[in-house]
Amino acid sequence: MPNLRQSRPFQTDKAIQIIGMNKFGPTRAEHLFRLAFSLAGLAFLAVALALRGMPSGPGLVEVFGASALFFGGSAFFSARALLRERKR
Repeated sequence: MPNLRQSRPFQTDKAIQIIGMNKFGPTRAEHLFRLAFSLAGLAFLAVALALRGMPSGPGLVEVFGASALFFGGSAFFSARALLRERKR
């Protein structure tokens, strides 16, 4: 029986080692996209708050609870992953 691992024309494991990323996680480009999208979302949220004012009642929970948490968390984790990748 032939060894299928050696017969592949492109060895992805070696390519992953060269670029230094985890083969199961998002790539550097995806982290950059997530970071840019999250920062844009936070900017739009700040503009909406500046133009419309501070919401009251359930709008406050929706705006800050969902939007700020999602965009802020996504920006934080993407920036952290990019900084960890830079240190390697």
